[in-house]
Amino acid sequence: MCDLPRQCSMKSKHRQLTLCESEFDGYHVKVAIEAFQDPKEDCDTSPSKPSNNSGSTPENAAAGSSLSLNSVVNVTVYCYNGAPLYLREGEYVDVIFPVKIDFDNEIPVCTSMKQDENGWDWTTEGCKAVYSNYTHVTCRCDHLSTIALQRGPKSFKVDGINAVILLILEKTLGFISVIGVLVMLVVFVTLGVKGSQLTKIQLNIAVSSLAGNATFLFGMKATGNLLVCAIIAAGLQYLYTVYALWLVVQTAVLLNTCYLHGKPRESNLGPLKVPEKSITEPIRLTRVFLLVWAGPLLLIGLLYKEIPYGFGTPDSCWLVETENVYIIFISLITLALVINFGLAICTVVYLIKMDDHYTEDIDGYVEWAKKLRKRISLCLSSSLILSFVLVMAWFWHALLVFRSIIAFDYLFIIFNMIQGILVFIFYCPMNPEVHAAISRTRNPDEDEKKNEEDDQKN
Repeated sequence: MCDLPRQCSMKSKHRQLTLCESEFDGYHVKVAIEAFQDPKEDCDTSPSKPSNNSGSTPENAAAGSSLSLNSVVNVTVYCYNGAPLYLREGEYVDVIFPVKIDFDNEIPVCTSMKQDENGWDWTTEGCKAVYSNYTHVTCRCDHLSTIALQRGPKSFKVDGINAVILLILEKTLGFISVIGVLVMLVVFVTLGVKGSQLTKIQLNIAVSSLAGNATFLFGMKATGNLLVCAIIAAGLQYLYTVYALWLVVQTAVLLNTCYLHGKPRESNLGPLKVPEKSITEPIRLTRVFLLVWAGPLLLIGLLYKEIPYGFGTPDSCWLVETENVYIIFISLITLALVINFGLAICTVVYLIKMDDHYTEDIDGYVEWAKKLRKRISLCLSSSLILSFVLVMAWFWHALLVFRSIIAFDYLFIIFNMIQGILVFIFYCPMNPEVHAAISRTRNPDEDEKKNEEDDQKN
């Protein structure tokens, strides 16, 4: 027995036996690739159950079920002395099947023959379709065996009027969300909305929401190249995770301000002061920026390394619902929602405690506190509602995976595609900083007078 010291990529020769000799790092090896014929047109495409006879072999099982499969390839690599060759960890074999797939009704499923206590049977473990188009499918397996391509039904298919309505609903809400967030960004730049820390956080929320909506809108549909699909799936998971984290950051900034002004004051802390440059107390936003944008990227990179088969399917460019990576994503955004609610409760508690302090003798403190309450009312509402909508979207998606009910599909599309619309409403028409910027644009003289008064006070 000897090991295969490097990756081996082999293309199947349809309906013929191919023998070739080669060398792998000094090993003289023989590669045998055998392809069985395609099934007849009137045959069932599901694999037949092989016999549980203890004397069965993978070749016999494959031969017995070859007519019920799309294509079967027996891949074996032998050393020069006749001992079988095995793949090391991280190595793989690619088998290309020339077959037409009807992606509207079915998906390619790569399987291999595996023996257990009951005999030989087909399994998807260790094999995945890594590329597919309308003429060929590439199966990648991390072991050498009898490899088969099967056609599997789509997990959930919407027909008739529902398919048309869902498509119109998705595209309409999606385009409105994308356009709404773009309008918000243009308004911020055009009106010169002051770059407070809350504004910067809201811009990050808007950018991650815009990128997520656009990627979902234009990239969620399955493509022929499953590698591209895997990248899109990872990108969607990354953007949605970043979006959820920025909503938590917004609530945390509000809590930080309320905590500093609502906690009991000790004599050595000095008197309360109004924040000079922002409605909230400053934080080290650069570090937060790096953590929020880089943290999920590192996490998803590790997940892709450990669970590469969990990203992208021939059905859609999203996570494979049966893999842990999907569960991790749902858990992360749900945890973000729970943390958001917890931080919001603490924020309200310390906001109430701010009323216990005697602050009338502090210049501008009462006016600042009123503005803070209004801002907290808006920002807490937006953080909680947007987090809830995000979680509910993928909650309905998870239910749709396990229970194919058309109502779940409608709810998923609605909750997922309205997020950009809500971001626009909360942070543009309802944003006090936008109102102030519009007021400065209409009355520039009053703004100059106010600046002069502030300079005189200083």
